[in-house]
Amino acid sequence: MEGSARTAFTLRTPMSDDLPESTDSVHFARYLSGEASDAERQQLEAWVEADPERGQMLAQLTSVWETSEKQSPAPDVGRMWQEVALRAGIPSAPVSSAPAWYRGQSLLRFAAVLAATVGLSFMLSESQNREAISQQTVESVTVALGERSRIDLSDGTQVTLDAGSTLTYPARFGASLRQVTLEGEGYFEVASDPLRPFVVRARNARIQVLGTRFDVRAWDRGERVEVAVVEGKVSLDEARASDDTGVIIAAGQVGVLRDMGRPEAPRSVDTSRYLDWMRDEMAFDDTRLGEIVYRLERWHGVRFEFEEPAMAEERVALHVSSRSLDEVLEVIAALTGLSCDHEDGVVRLSTH
Repeated sequence: MEGSARTAFTLRTPMSDDLPESTDSVHFARYLSGEASDAERQQLEAWVEADPERGQMLAQLTSVWETSEKQSPAPDVGRMWQEVALRAGIPSAPVSSAPAWYRGQSLLRFAAVLAATVGLSFMLSESQNREAISQQTVESVTVALGERSRIDLSDGTQVTLDAGSTLTYPARFGASLRQVTLEGEGYFEVASDPLRPFVVRARNARIQVLGTRFDVRAWDRGERVEVAVVEGKVSLDEARASDDTGVIIAAGQVGVLRDMGRPEAPRSVDTSRYLDWMRDEMAFDDTRLGEIVYRLERWHGVRFEFEEPAMAEERVALHVSSRSLDEVLEVIAALTGLSCDHEDGVVRLSTH
């Protein structure tokens, strides 16, 4: 990927380090009841000492264990044993066969600890599903000014990024969701996978698809996110929306989500105009001059200066099939009557 910078970092869950095989709710109950062996106790204490947050969790479990001793004078030991055995993955057996610390009040306390560990993300499923990824490498690619870059994701999806854009994505997607974050503009060719929706987060937008081709435009200087669909359908919604306020955008349509707003009704467009940047072209219809020069800054690594701020608000229709900055400046000068002086990486627009 020429013209791009790649960085990688690791996201760690609270359970990210290797957890001892026996460190589940049963292990905690044995520890709290004093029934754990020296090896089990040392193993758990070493695991807790490796992360201050684990010490806080163990303190909460200790409090639950001690409090639960006083809460129920006559528990149904038989019924509770069957429920605890089921939750703990222990073959169903008569209560007489349960370890001593499972019986009576200790069983009640164990049940409380079992519930508490669920709330603290110490679920038994964590220890029983060791194949789940506990630490995830995240890649971040930023495209240099004047360049483009194509990224192949682990699921077969291909993303083409425009100059100055950044894509953040996991090295490997999870079992139920494929999610990436975009800053700038990118064209997505999403590999079909009905069991794992593909989600793009961009500014205040959440775009979800199963398999399709579409362009997302979400520049930090803009006031909106635009999604142009070339093939298939996508859902566009405000990222923090709690209700079903999204819109479905079909092929040949563009959807817009403005800052602090809700998605607008999709409209039919010539989507090829949204992909002009992939062909080294510029196509704008009734667009602010300030937005046009922002693209030129990314493409050519220059800085634009307006003699008067109001000049940036002038609206222009522009279609240029050349990456030559001088040719584009000549067209802008002809359309606006402005003078475009280019020197030492700075383009000054003025009325003289």
